[in-house]
Amino acid sequence: MKRFFRATSDGSSIGLVLAGTEDKSVAVVVHPKFWGPGPTCHRLRLEIDGKFGCVAVGESDVVECDAEVADLLLRPRGVTSIGGQPTSSLLAPIREPPTYEDEVLAVRPIEVAVALERLVRNVGIGSFLVDPSGGIGLHSRHRFLRPILYRMFVDEVERRIGVVRRKYVWAEERATVIRGQPDARSLILHTETGWPMITCRFEDFNFSVPHVMAICTALETIANDRSVANPPFDVVGSLRENAISLRRHLDEVPALPREEALAAAGMALRAGQLGGLTQALNLAVAVLEPRDGLIFGSAGQSVEIAVNSARLWELIVHRVLTEAGWVVLDGSTSGAPLARVDTPWRGLGGGAARPDFVVRRGDRRWILDAKYKVLEAVPAVADLYQMFAYSHLVEPTSTSSSEAIGLIYPTRTERSPRRLGPHERSGTVGAHLMLLEAEFPTMGLDGSKWRRYLRDEADRLGTHLAR
Repeated sequence: MKRFFRATSDGSSIGLVLAGTEDKSVAVVVHPKFWGPGPTCHRLRLEIDGKFGCVAVGESDVVECDAEVADLLLRPRGVTSIGGQPTSSLLAPIREPPTYEDEVLAVRPIEVAVALERLVRNVGIGSFLVDPSGGIGLHSRHRFLRPILYRMFVDEVERRIGVVRRKYVWAEERATVIRGQPDARSLILHTETGWPMITCRFEDFNFSVPHVMAICTALETIANDRSVANPPFDVVGSLRENAISLRRHLDEVPALPREEALAAAGMALRAGQLGGLTQALNLAVAVLEPRDGLIFGSAGQSVEIAVNSARLWELIVHRVLTEAGWVVLDGSTSGAPLARVDTPWRGLGGGAARPDFVVRRGDRRWILDAKYKVLEAVPAVADLYQMFAYSHLVEPTSTSSSEAIGLIYPTRTERSPRRLGPHERSGTVGAHLMLLEAEFPTMGLDGSKWRRYLRDEADRLGTHLAR
């Protein structure tokens, strides 16, 4: 019997669902709607191949499965909200499937999950693997998330490998010449028997410090893990090759047995002063941790890790605005609560509302709100009323000679902005409303590609705001 689940019916959350028992488990990746093939609803099939199954769907898409998989997805789940914003349930059962497109070729779940992890880390909202206290969560042991953990670790080592420095460390060597401090027992043995070998301790200038040795051990663990080369984990582009290349770069550093590497990493983290390698070492510990006792060791350990989509889009827009040179005003930066809208009738309660952004550059000020929705031919009436209120109630400033109001929507392709208004009130001409669009980040942006995206969108949006 077919069962159906809708992925975030209100389109307000993205993230991961990991559900199952000790015997069987499934993973569902819910990605931004702007990564999908189009705005229409699609149906994707989730099946268990052996003991595990996974699928990636967009917001508001439909997951079709049999009764066995449905029972796994209906199990109680612990919910983690990344970024502290409330999220809706990532998967909700529905009785009958809505109208949807024919089943499309599923995108690769692991690649989508890796891209999602990169996106939330790029905007600084958190991580699917790192819990709010800063440690690596137990769910990082789950088979679906291991490749994501590996990719995070390899990328971090690649970014930080330039800070690895040689240091003086104590070494021990048996040789025919004395170097450094000879061992007393070895020296007595040489004196009494004429044995030509003497054990000496000395400081050697090399890379073989404990935390670097632990990192190299983790690199070897990834290089030797054949499971990431098999379906469904065989698509994390050149992961093992990257680990091997980095290990060769540090070929003079010896690896340690796993337990010794974990102990060395723990001592180094407690001691601190790791010269920029703290995050790499934390990830190395997660890579080296035993895999026994995965997340489905007992009932009730299924989890849902979600991100509020609207909050994610706000943070992306914030990064673009600051990249474009606009100052985002609030009470702490401006000395006045410029970004607060008080209730127009005192005593009614409800507190103050805030537009997402009040930004300034020079003598020009914009009141902006980021909307995580597709811009239709006509904006939602509620959005128009909201911006009308902001245009009248955001406190004015004497330093801005011109002011404008805008809504910023995500899009797949660049479009020209639209200008509405100005509105009129009691014969007074009000502000224009600009409908602006910025490209939602595509899958897989990281490092230089993410910085290029910010620069390109900052140039486009900055040009429109400067008009």
